[in-house]
Amino acid sequence: IIGPSGSGKSTLLKLLRGLLRPNSTSIYWNGEDCIQSIQNQIGYAPQFETLHSELSVLETCSFSLQLQNPMLSTNEVEEKVNKTLQEMRLDTLANTQVGDSLSLNNSGLSGGQRKRVSVSLEFIKNVELLLLDEPLTSLAPSDSQLVVDVLQEISETCAVVIVSHELSEHLLQKLDKIILLNEVGQIDFQGKPADLFEHFDQR
Repeated sequence: IIGPSGSGKSTLLKLLRGLLRPNSTSIYWNGEDCIQSIQNQIGYAPQFETLHSELSVLETCSFSLQLQNPMLSTNEVEEKVNKTLQEMRLDTLANTQVGDSLSLNNSGLSGGQRKRVSVSLEFIKNVELLLLDEPLTSLAPSDSQLVVDVLQEISETCAVVIVSHELSEHLLQKLDKIILLNEVGQIDFQGKPADLFEHFDQR
């Protein structure tokens, strides 16, 4: 979902996740009410991640999973976390401290690595729908491309919805469908990426 600032992209994700309530309509996913029935099947990673700087990547994911599923055994938690870190290409950073993103000494994870940890905390829940708010904002080009590649891989397991105010060529090549919003939140285009430029050429 692409659109300028103020077009309602983040608000739409919050509605889908149930963080906001619609005034006069209902929202359905696979025929079920998003707010009433399937919130546990929807993951949501906000634009600004909140990660504990003192924990390692492994500890961050393990503690999060244990809080969500206290009935899981230690072995089950370890297995799910290790599998998720491999899928998110974070397994080599498992014991790396998250660190402070505002630190001047540049210790800890990079912006792209932090973003993948944030996504991991939602993906590890085995969700059917993963909502990501501006996952590529402020990332270096190499980090951005890696995040996009990882998201494409996990989209084989769950539906991934990305909200962004800009569209890179690398991202465009990976998308299945684009919804383009104008300044007032109306849909200007929806369809396959290959049809996007033809749509505007005809206007």
